[in-house]
Amino acid sequence: MKDCNYNVLHALVKEQQGLYAIKQYLKDANKDKHFACAKMWKRVERNKAENVKLLHGILSMKIKAGKC
Repeated sequence: MKDCNYNVLHALVKEQQGLYAIKQYLKDANKDKHFACAKMWKRVERNKAENVKLLHGILSMKIKAGKC
């Protein structure tokens, strides 16, 4: 596997793991009624979700083009 492909895949996995953790942090903040933290975690969640979407799109494009 080429370094570029590995890096995209690795980053995708890390972002998805981070997104999973952030969902738990958001749940905890809401449960504890820490609304400022919940708002911040929601923003971080949106950013992570956008990163996952971007990385997934690039990886899909590379696979379809036979460049993986």
